[in-house]
Amino acid sequence: MAADLFRQALGAIISRQRASTTNPSSAVWGEELLHQSLTTLWYPRDWSDVDDDELVLFLPSLFSSDGIGVKLPIRRAFIKRLGASIRVLESKGHRQTLRRIAEVGAISSILTETESWHVAEDSLWDEEQSLVARCSTDDDVAAWRFELAVLACIDRMLADATPSVRTASCLIEAPSLADVLVGSIHTSINGAYAYPKYAFAHEILGTGAWIGLLMRGRSALMPDFAAEVILAYLDPTKRSRTTECDPIANLLEWHAGFVGGASLLIRYARKVKRSGCPQLVKPAGSARGTKLKCSWNPELECTISHRMTFLVN
Repeated sequence: MAADLFRQALGAIISRQRASTTNPSSAVWGEELLHQSLTTLWYPRDWSDVDDDELVLFLPSLFSSDGIGVKLPIRRAFIKRLGASIRVLESKGHRQTLRRIAEVGAISSILTETESWHVAEDSLWDEEQSLVARCSTDDDVAAWRFELAVLACIDRMLADATPSVRTASCLIEAPSLADVLVGSIHTSINGAYAYPKYAFAHEILGTGAWIGLLMRGRSALMPDFAAEVILAYLDPTKRSRTTECDPIANLLEWHAGFVGGASLLIRYARKVKRSGCPQLVKPAGSARGTKLKCSWNPELECTISHRMTFLVN
């Protein structure tokens, strides 16, 4: 019943989006934000006056305030990412896509908040068109596994930011840093806001959120912290042997493949460190050989594979 309700509520929105020719935001991320002083960035803020672009960064004053405030931007991002998933999967000829996503359990937290679906703004979907193109594949099984795994990470992220949601219904029992990184990438929101225990890794999560901007086809200035993370985890001349086997390094390198490859980001990161100034990065196409996978969480991958019986029935 729930899946039917939400499929109907989304039908008109998705139809309007498909007819839309709106391009991703032409505004360069970070043009004004990264030129602000630390005093300005760290000035006490409230969730009511924060722009979504700022949530790539980890603003201490927001972290020390009511952390529940992040649930609204996560929910908006979840709806957008779900829209992208539907279009990726429907483009392969699948019907009743939303019903199947709901049956697997990858959107359990958002199903409890029906007001989220009464949004009649096409702008919620516009920036996902580039992401749809990058995540599309001829391998139906790989597409479903990847999209469901991504949605499951955001689902848990929203649940943990929403006290009224029962996390027991989520596919992910205990989110790892890798799961939170995936959520950050695919929402462009720093996961540290939802997970205080991972605040120590806010620069890694912020770098993931920044890469997510590029995946959506948006140009962005590379901040110094992202340059540091990229060089530490992706640059073969700087990363350690332990980093090479780190799931965080693998996730960053793999997602970099969707925006031109790790070598491209490394080149810009070196420029940032040499110049001491943010560098403009324009998203390139997917690197050759970039394939969809959800191996960062074997247990989640196994659960999704087990529940995807509809692909063979």
